[in-house]
Amino acid sequence: MIAFDDNFATKYVTDRGGGIRNDCLGTTDANNWYLESLNQVDPNLNDRAWRNAIITGEFCGGDWGAIQGTTVRFELNFQFIQQTHWSFIGPAGGAMVPQSDEHRKNLDELHKKLGYRFVLRKVINNSGVNRGTKLNISIEVENKGVAPFYFQWPLAIYLVNSAGSVALQQNSGIDIREWMPGLKVDSTQIDIPADLPVDNYEIRIAILDPATGDPGVLFANTRRDSENRFWVSRVSVR
Repeated sequence: MIAFDDNFATKYVTDRGGGIRNDCLGTTDANNWYLESLNQVDPNLNDRAWRNAIITGEFCGGDWGAIQGTTVRFELNFQFIQQTHWSFIGPAGGAMVPQSDEHRKNLDELHKKLGYRFVLRKVINNSGVNRGTKLNISIEVENKGVAPFYFQWPLAIYLVNSAGSVALQQNSGIDIREWMPGLKVDSTQIDIPADLPVDNYEIRIAILDPATGDPGVLFANTRRDSENRFWVSRVSVR
């Protein structure tokens, strides 16, 4: 990413898919300066840069600025980070200590809006499927944040048998980078092996960290197991 206050550098980096860093979040003048600077580079830059790479930065004024920016100027900055699609704020302010219950409420609201926040809304699949065929699955996800997830981490589908063991795991082929703010419906097909035991299976899903092969991104839903896989449906394999 690049600091926004050099037009040549900002254009060079963002034209190549890089993100933007804003080192002075928090006041009307500072926030306007950021937008005016981006507009000088490209009137559409604020609308397009966040789709490809992270928008981030920190509050002006260190600890004091971070507290002021999330208390007396909270609404100003809460609207600004939505308008400019921030994923992360830091390090100015450090590990911020809530100054009151109202301040804590503001911080929680800000935390839930920054970056991505994936909520599983609906999963539709065949109630039954024959071995040796394909299981059709439709997944509706709402991103309640202001930015996507920027890496192509796989969304895995699991079939868990009646004994609680994973009988099948497959990559869905869904690109979670396309889960922009709002609702997104994706469809996928899972190959059901001809030798998969006849059983009633739970369908669970998880976003995997490629470095570990384990679930690495949580959905903002309940009903997850001890391995951070989320139960979404059932299917009878016959």
